[in-house]
Amino acid sequence: MCRIMSTKPDAYGGRNLKRLVLDILGLQYWKDCADSILLLPERQVINPLISLMLHNDPIIRWRAVIAIGEVVNKLVSTDMEGARIVMRRFMWSLNDESGGIGWGAPEAMCVCVARNQKIADEFGHMVVSYLNPDGNYLEYEPLQRGLLWGIVHVAQKSPDVVNGAKPFLISYLDSGDAHVRGLAIMALNLLGVKESVERLRDLVSDGSCFSTYVNDEIKTFTVGEKASEALETLQKN
Repeated sequence: MCRIMSTKPDAYGGRNLKRLVLDILGLQYWKDCADSILLLPERQVINPLISLMLHNDPIIRWRAVIAIGEVVNKLVSTDMEGARIVMRRFMWSLNDESGGIGWGAPEAMCVCVARNQKIADEFGHMVVSYLNPDGNYLEYEPLQRGLLWGIVHVAQKSPDVVNGAKPFLISYLDSGDAHVRGLAIMALNLLGVKESVERLRDLVSDGSCFSTYVNDEIKTFTVGEKASEALETLQKN
């Protein structure tokens, strides 16, 4: 069982707070202790979580993304404007004018959208717009990976929120990046896009591997494996 000795806003300096959050995220059985992060002041804990989305350990990065969703969900009930500020911060990081790349921002936005209906109502359309060539399209393939992972995450929990993604997903099957192709297939499957069946048949023999975060593990699949799964589901329903 995890315990935090104090939850007073002034109990932790910046470095100490980041170390505490990192310690929690690094625990072998971190899910048993994840709620400890919610005992910390929401506005203070967001910064270390965002910084840990750049950690060298991919599991730490993913756990930070998931934890942000939990913190923003709690923040909505006490400070909706504060939650909006966090979401806008992610949006700004994906803007060319920000001067940055926005690592982790699509994933974090999608986790927040999946976790809270109020956030979904206000920002779900923005998540979809990042897929749209005529919208806020993300051209950089590593960011597309994060976005498509996020679409899959939302589709697993609240598919109606990302129904608007359906017209844009098939084009990602032509990507030269196996991660993008594989994650697009997973999204198409979850959203029941039957129009993708013919294109998916062409990918059944695609032996390219891609990795993704599933149930607190990094798992590797082939594009063809996921194409076969999607075909079976889409042709059955």
